[in-house]
Amino acid sequence: MPTTITRQRRTTATTATTRTDNDLAHTGRHVLESRQDVLGVSSDVLSLAVDTRSQYVAAGD
Repeated sequence: MPTTITRQRRTTATTATTRTDNDLAHTGRHVLESRQDVLGVSSDVLSLAVDTRSQYVAAGD
């Protein structure tokens, strides 16, 4: 009987570890997506700045 309890505990611990790993992977994915969003916004801002500067240069300012 104690062997069965030990096995159940090990299984539970393994399952909990797997869930934690999955949660971390899920969180990591969101962090990467957030960084990509920030980089995308930064890229858009830089593009806008370059476009605006080009318009000033074209206007002779």
